[in-house]
Parts: sequence; C-alpha cells; structure tokens
Amino acid sequence: MATAFLVLLFISYITLGLPDSAWGTVWPFMRESLGMPIASAGIFTMVVTACSALSSAVMPKISKKVGPGLILAVCSLMTGLGILGVYFAKSFYVIVAIGVLLGVAGGGVDVSVNDFVADHYSSGVMNLTHAMWGVGAFVGPLIVTEAMNNSGSWRTGFLVLAIIQLVFSVVLFSSLPLWKKKLPPLVKHDVDYVPTAQSKKKAILALAVMAVLYFVYTGIEQIVGAWLNTLLIEKRMFTATLGGACVSCYYGSIMVGRIVFGLFSSKIGNRLTIYIGLAIAVVGAGLFFITTSVPATFVAIIMIGLGFAPFYPCNMHEAKMRFSADMSKKAIGVQVCSACFGILALSPSVGLIIQHVGHETLPIVTMTLILVLVVFTVAINLLTKPKKQLIDQN
Repeated sequence: MATAFLVLLFISYITLGLPDSAWGTVWPFMRESLGMPIASAGIFTMVVTACSALSSAVMPKISKKVGPGLILAVCSLMTGLGILGVYFAKSFYVIVAIGVLLGVAGGGVDVSVNDFVADHYSSGVMNLTHAMWGVGAFVGPLIVTEAMNNSGSWRTGFLVLAIIQLVFSVVLFSSLPLWKKKLPPLVKHDVDYVPTAQSKKKAILALAVMAVLYFVYTGIEQIVGAWLNTLLIEKRMFTATLGGACVSCYYGSIMVGRIVFGLFSSKIGNRLTIYIGLAIAVVGAGLFFITTSVPATFVAIIMIGLGFAPFYPCNMHEAKMRFSADMSKKAIGVQVCSACFGILALSPSVGLIIQHVGHETLPIVTMTLILVLVVFTVAINLLTKPKKQLIDQN
C-alpha cells in the first residue's frame, strides 16, 4: 500500500512541474498570436503565484476535514480543466483568469503532498518527491515543443498536457477508497514540540523564522534562474547556446542534487543535510564572482544548484519535528505560502537592481541571500532544538 501511495505522490509532483516549465517555452509563440508584449507574461505568473500562496495558507484546514486524497483528485481535475481552458482561450486576459484556477490547484497539490510525505515517509523520499517536480519541469518543454513542431500551433501542446492531467485526475478519483485506509506514520519522531504557554511563543517565533527562510530561499532560487542568462549573455559575453546550457545545468543540478541527497539524508538527518547543501552553495557563490572563466561559471552554477537542492524538501520534512502535530500542518502551509511570496517579491526587485546598478550585482545578491539562509537556518535549529537528534530509518 505504501508503494501505491508513493507512485500517486510522485506522479502528482511530476504533473505539477509539467505546465510550470511549458509556459515559458510557448510564451514567445503565444504572445505573438494573442498580440501581447513580452512583459505581459509576468501578469500571468503573478496571478498564479499569488493564488497558489493563498491556497497554501488555507488548504491545511481543508485537508484536516476532507483528507489529502480528495484534495489531490480535485486539484488535479482543476489543473486539467484550467490547461484545457488555455487551449481554447482566445484572449490573454481569459488565460490570466484561468491562472486563478491553476494557482489554487497548484497550491493545494503542493501542501497536500508535502504534508502527507512528511507524515508517512523519510527525508530521502521527500527529496525524491521534489526531484519529481524537476522531472516534470524537464519533460514539459519537450512535450509542448514536439506538439508545436507537429501541428504548427502552441495550443496543441496545452491540449496534450490537459489530456495527461485529466487522465491522472481520473486515476486519483479512482484511488479515493485507498486513501480512506490511512497509512500509519512511518516516521517516528523522538521529540514532539509541545506548545505550552511558554513554548507556544517559541513556536510562533520559529514559524516566523521559517517563513523568512522559505521567502528568501525561493526568491534566490528564482533570481538565479531568471537573471543568470541576462548576466551571461549581456555582460560575460556568453553565446545564446552556452548561456542556455548554463541555465539548464542550474535546474538540472537541483533535480540531480535532490536525488543524490535523497540517498543519504535519511541516514544523517535533515539538519546536517541542509548545512552540507548550504556549504556547497556558499563555495559556488564564491566562484560566481570569477568573471573571466567560462568553466568557473559553470562550476559555480552547478554547485549553487546542488547546494540549493535539499533546502526546500528537507526543511519541509523537518516541520514534523520542529512543531507539534497541529502546528506542523500550519507550518507546512506557511512555508509554501512564504515560498510563493518570495518568488513574487524578490526576483522583480533584483531585476530593478540589475537594471540600475549593473549585471554583476547578481553574484553579490546571490552570496548575500545565501548567507542570510545560513544565519536563519542556525536560528531555526536553535529555536527548535530536539532533545535527541532524529534520524529516519526508512
């Protein structure tokens, strides 16, 4: 039964990643056919991200009442119908309205999967689950590109993605009786953080620190991905092919890193895994300051991606150890919500800084925000220090 749940969770995260990357791939063709300027893509992204953040904040309460299985099934259906709506849409603003549906569904899937995996599986499985998003993000552009090449229309790619999503929603609805059986928790926690009158204040403070961590982390992850190619091509004189390859290496290293860290994070614990990742990222950020060497830039970006890899999933899994059972569900919702707002706020802000100060501010921003992650990681670990270090046995 545990394997069946795991397959459903992995596919859920793969399908979550499919449309995320496909959007950027088809946008040049979509905007031309709809008569929209380049920058208008940001409107859709902001709507989806904001709605995902709001969904993440309220979904834990809904999950307690209806269960994660029904949420995943309904959200999968909403995503499929939303993508199908994009296929039929004749106006960009209709697509933006559909973004509300896609954002709510995406936030529901994100919170439900993370909460269920944190309850029932090891840290290694959590890392592998998030690697599945990378698989979807990698496959999505390939699907829509092939569909466009065969049909000559960007719409065909969305039709294919909609069919995949709707078929999977049928599978999820069919699996609802399985979710009622409820797996027993497979992760045994040595410490349950009890929010007494005094510890509740610490729990709220820890929750605030965790919100900052996710806000900064997703912001810096998005910043590097969004502005790296601009720096490489316009300042460091990379060719378009070489710059694109470097960006691909960045996202690929995050996906591969989550698979690799997933192999041993359960043995050494989430906290040590996160520290190792941050140390790798700091070294990579240091190499990023080297402006005259193409190999050094590639090594820097790969190290930054590898270092980032365990941060999101390991902290998500650790929420069950940092907080009580009730508080941990709220914590996961807050983490996902803060992550969305980090994407919304930090990447555009850095874009303005680069525009007015210069391209080479990107390495400075990258190093600064990684060091912020280090400081706040130490803080959250001190605030939620367990009496005995948990090491998963799965």
